Amino acid sequence: MKKSVIVLLKNKYDKIKYYRYKHMRETKYPDALAKMFLKRCHYPLHLEQPMTFNEKMQWLKLYDSTSLKTRLADKYQVRAWVKEKIGEKYLIPLIGVWNSFGDIPFSEMPNRFVLKTNHGSGYVILVQDKKSMPYDKMKKQVNQWMKENFAFKFGFELQYKNIEPKIMIEEFVNDEDEKLYDYKIHCFHGKPEFIQLIGERDIVKHSAKEVFFDTEWHPLECTYTYPRLSKENIEKMQKPQQLGDMLKIAEKLAEGFKYVRVDLYLLENGNIKFGEMTFTAASGFDHWSPEEYDIKWGELIRI
Repeated sequence: MKKSVIVLLKNKYDKIKYYRYKHMRETKYPDALAKMFLKRCHYPLHLEQPMTFNEKMQWLKLYDSTSLKTRLADKYQVRAWVKEKIGEKYLIPLIGVWNSFGDIPFSEMPNRFVLKTNHGSGYVILVQDKKSMPYDKMKKQVNQWMKENFAFKFGFELQYKNIEPKIMIEEFVNDEDEKLYDYKIHCFHGKPEFIQLIGERDIVKHSAKEVFFDTEWHPLECTYTYPRLSKENIEKMQKPQQLGDMLKIAEKLAEGFKYVRVDLYLLENGNIKFGEMTFTAASGFDHWSPEEYDIKWGELIRI
């Protein structure tokens, strides 16, 4: 029998700072964010005249967090919107949704499934063998997530602030070789511009590699969140036959937003599945290499 692989994706953060930010007056957000930005990005934040991609992510967090963005950042509520915009076939099948961990009828769940909460990023547990899942450990982790307001964990991502936490279980979707690729399509003012392909994930070590392509599938010499995939692996990556369809889907979902990253999965059988809508990529704190891309991408966001 294959040994169970249960992976908990945990976000590390300073609890003291989290509670301080959570109870902070809104008028204090810009100053607190400026201090955080300088520490993380190593240059001053100019909110009045933001120029770089990372600076404009901060501006969007503070001044463009609409009720619609809150709905679409909610991993449960967004499903109805996606169904309306592009069709239900693009959604990963939902097994159920609950308000508390104790309400989940695990005896009725399939052997493999994905448990996640709807109100943040990284709140995910992959269960590959239900018989061996560490129930008590999972319960403790999920109960902790349910108490948190993700808006205050990584820099005032206010689109998450008013999401009512829920627990979701979806079907386990993966390729046979366990190397599911995540196509993150960065859209500016409703237009897809770049595709960030995430691969070689090691969830235990919290690591991965990435490569950016333009919409014609030409690789770009830049990185943002992860190290770059090897040249050999990039050369092996053929332009997906479904790329045009993925770009059309992203364009439809991105309509009306200054910036949004539309995450899609391309399965081995050729099916496209929706992942999520991300309005403040990496909370605007990751590092561009080369640094000039921070400016280039910033120029594409008109505020």
